[in-house]
Amino acid sequence: MPSQMVHDLENENKQLKEQLGKLSDLYPVVDQLGSMMEEKIAEKKELLKQMDSKDRLIDSLKNENNDLNMRIELLETRHKIREAELKVTLDPTQLGANLPDPVPSLLVLALTWFPLGFNPTSTGLLTSWGTPLGFEISIE
Repeated sequence: MPSQMVHDLENENKQLKEQLGKLSDLYPVVDQLGSMMEEKIAEKKELLKQMDSKDRLIDSLKNENNDLNMRIELLETRHKIREAELKVTLDPTQLGANLPDPVPSLLVLALTWFPLGFNPTSTGLLTSWGTPLGFEISIE
């Protein structure tokens, strides 16, 4: 019996060696597949980094866009306020004010000074051309 066991073990060993020989042809293929898988994994990691970078860029652009929209709204609000200020400044009657126009008042004053003989550069009155009652007044 022991010889039978030895013989069985030798046969089994021989079969294992044959199988190992057949499988040893696959070792380079397995190594090559392992290398290809490592390359693909590295490529996927790089793609994930790029996607993450693009996502951060998109988020950054969205934030900048929001900032620009807020600035535009602020400028539009400032413009509206300035327009309202100009309307109030240019049209005081909207506030209920009834202010006289200063230009006709000055024009009337200037037209009345000179026919009466008033010389704004001198210290006195010139001889009048006449008064409303017809009397003449002269200052000497």
